[in-house]
Amino acid sequence: MRILLTGATGLLGGALLRLLLDEGHSTRCLVRTGSPNASRLDGERVEILRGDVAREEDLYVALEDTEVLLHVAGIEYAPPVVLAARRAGVERIVVVGSTSAHSAYAFRSSPKLGMEEVVRASGLAWTIVRPSMIYGSERDRNVHRLLRFLDRSPFFPVFGPGTNLWQPVYHEDCARGVFEALQRPASVGRIYDLPGAEP
Repeated sequence: MRILLTGATGLLGGALLRLLLDEGHSTRCLVRTGSPNASRLDGERVEILRGDVAREEDLYVALEDTEVLLHVAGIEYAPPVVLAARRAGVERIVVVGSTSAHSAYAFRSSPKLGMEEVVRASGLAWTIVRPSMIYGSERDRNVHRLLRFLDRSPFFPVFGPGTNLWQPVYHEDCARGVFEALQRPASVGRIYDLPGAEP
């Protein structure tokens, strides 16, 4: 498959890129111009294009001669992503969202659900994957920060009554889930939550 991957310099995107390359897929990455993390892709068997996922034209150029778009760079960019994919004639799109679409707080869930609706109404062969909190290295913005805080503090913060359970998902497991969603025709038109194995 000829694939465009956005978000390749991030934790999940990097794991997904390694998996795609290991499976022999021809992969192109759209990397933000001036990204301090772009050097992480040096030495990979991948075509790197510079641009901005918020710009439809940059996406359209990057999508030339691709069959699939794996959009990991943030569901908030769904409008230009969908427009560029349709314009480029992309056959398949997999978009990574977030389980915060289930939040009881509208300020968290409404934007995510609105962007999911853009993907769902696109007319494309789409799948949305909603990971929970992703962890796996010092680059994660959640679990690693919490562990660093706990190393320095004798206290463990508990918010509210302490009954909430988190189910963080390891970045490589999450990448495998996104990859499986791409591979399976039955996933078209579906939304999958992707939490870790245990709370």
